Amino acid sequence: MMWHGRRRVLAVAFVVIVGGLVASAQVKDSSAQVKEFKPVTDAMLQNPDPADWLNWRRTLDAWGYSPLNQINKENVHQLQLVWSWAVGPGTSQPAPLVYNGVMYIPESPGMVQAMDAVTGELIWEYKKEFETSPDYTWSPRTRSIAIYGDKIYVSTPDAHLVALDARTGKVVWDQTVADYKLGYRFWV
Repeated sequence: MMWHGRRRVLAVAFVVIVGGLVASAQVKDSSAQVKEFKPVTDAMLQNPDPADWLNWRRTLDAWGYSPLNQINKENVHQLQLVWSWAVGPGTSQPAPLVYNGVMYIPESPGMVQAMDAVTGELIWEYKKEFETSPDYTWSPRTRSIAIYGDKIYVSTPDAHLVALDARTGKVVWDQTVADYKLGYRFWV
């Protein structure tokens, strides 16, 4: 893959290390927010900026390739770790999104973290507060999230769909899709 600029060095340097959860609050810092956020449009999703990764495979056709070319086979050996971030224990299959220098990371179960992609600094964190403890014998996971407009969308293991303000991580709405007590759950 080819990458570009200091905004994208993070994509290569980002290392996921299995470890303890950083925090358990619904929103880590309610005063923290993404600065200068421009809502994501249909046009952006159809033709994403080369510096952004707006879908789990970057483009709507699941291309999964970056058109950036600053890093190539001649200079790849010069890459160095810039920052790393510990994720919680358990099944972790995240597909982070990157938009305008912010990395949105899905966590298990029902957690999303927004980080400065250049520095690795946590901007905000959301963690779903479950009504009751879901049956985790089926290995809950949050594999992916979505971004559209000014919201981050996440499905949770208790069959909810949650919209978060992409700037702050605050819940805009939380919709129950089905009754998880009857066996309904989101797997992706």
